[in-house]
Amino acid sequence: MHAVLSLPSLPPPPASASSAPPPPPAGGYGVMSKEDDTEEDLEGATGIPGRIAEAYAKVDGMMSETPGDCGTTVAVAVVREARGGGVEVYASNLGDSRVVLCKAGGEFQRLTEDHRASTNKAEVERVKKAGGFVFRNRVSGTLAVTRALGHEVDRELISNTPHISKTALSPSDVAIVVATDGVWDTVPEAEAARIVEGARMGGKSPTEAAEALKDYALGKYCRDNICAVVIYL
Repeated sequence: MHAVLSLPSLPPPPASASSAPPPPPAGGYGVMSKEDDTEEDLEGATGIPGRIAEAYAKVDGMMSETPGDCGTTVAVAVVREARGGGVEVYASNLGDSRVVLCKAGGEFQRLTEDHRASTNKAEVERVKKAGGFVFRNRVSGTLAVTRALGHEVDRELISNTPHISKTALSPSDVAIVVATDGVWDTVPEAEAARIVEGARMGGKSPTEAAEALKDYALGKYCRDNICAVVIYL
């Protein structure tokens, strides 16, 4: 699952100095702050990270009101003009969906943290301290991730508090990829950066770049869910 959240008081992200064609205008954004928020409010004690965490908690509460126990991982990228100039991205996630910054030449920077019981020792310790256990790399022997939205079973163990990072963007940054584990388990991040850069330099749209990532994952016999969003910078 993916989402791109927009702050109403902020302008849309500007195009970078890249010679590649700009992406089409994005649409269908979710609103996570009050209409009367000011720049000072967003830069305050809690600021944007606090608003992002509020949005996660609110969606988690909404999901808990629906019948059944169908949870989800999440990855979010908020791209905005920085207060002192330039452009920055706030990346956040729960579970093993990721936000990855693609740079020129196949370089990349992972902006989120995987919350997997199989690889994140700090998360395993958090689950144990909360009274839970991990069996065969799964929380309570069932769930592979330690953070998610909407899981009613083991709610006291599965956190809805996201990992949040802030990164200043540079002219060498090509795109942001927001994708599920079906992509990242089969497409190395360096390869994803090369695929996206090649698509952009070839005049392909962000949608076509995302399709290329999907096709690569399928070519590697991915049997998990595949969802990818590409944001050109």
